[in-house]
Amino acid sequence: DFINTCEGRDKMTGLLKERFYCTAESNKLYFAFLVVLAVIILLTGNSMLLYGYALFSLPGFAFISVAGLRKESVTNWSKYKLTFPVRRSIIVDSFYISHAILIVLGMIFTTLVFALTVLIHGNHYFDLGLRDAVSILTFFGIVAFFIGATFSPLFYYCGTEKADVLLIISLIISVGFAVLMVWLLNYLNDFQQVSNSQYGIVLMVMWLTALIVFLVSRFSTNYIYQKVEY
Repeated sequence: DFINTCEGRDKMTGLLKERFYCTAESNKLYFAFLVVLAVIILLTGNSMLLYGYALFSLPGFAFISVAGLRKESVTNWSKYKLTFPVRRSIIVDSFYISHAILIVLGMIFTTLVFALTVLIHGNHYFDLGLRDAVSILTFFGIVAFFIGATFSPLFYYCGTEKADVLLIISLIISVGFAVLMVWLLNYLNDFQQVSNSQYGIVLMVMWLTALIVFLVSRFSTNYIYQKVEY
């Protein structure tokens, strides 16, 4: 069992390296863009750019991640991976893990930009202080997770030919679901400002919901992928 576990970890590590290699060029270019944008924000203190930074960074990395699936399919790498001595479920897991890693890194970098901007220019951006910043990060972070969770099963079910349309559909569904979730939580609180403890509970509910959706998507994708024939 220990040997099998080690072999499984080695295979997952190899697949994760392949995933990051597949998106490396896009990630480098996009990260360079984010660095330049961050420098502009830090120099100017522009509020609109700061608010939009989470929009650019988090869903942007999600798009790059899911675009990697399309690239693998177009280059036939997805077919070649099936010749590896590895279960299809591990291949599926490698996508979800790499997607989550990219989003978390995006959230960390965005948090750093938020913190440095406030430190340099003062807090002229968030009326409710830390809560506003956390709310922005949470909303766009969840949208980014939902993009991957929505696109992956649809992609394996519908095929590469519809990838561009599926990407748009995934974005619409992800934003719509996140907005609906925020609206429902506000509705349950009668659209009143909540206390810090209630706010913490709301955040937990939102992230727990995102995690459940992500896991359901993983199992759905694995089920579909097991039946895919090339």
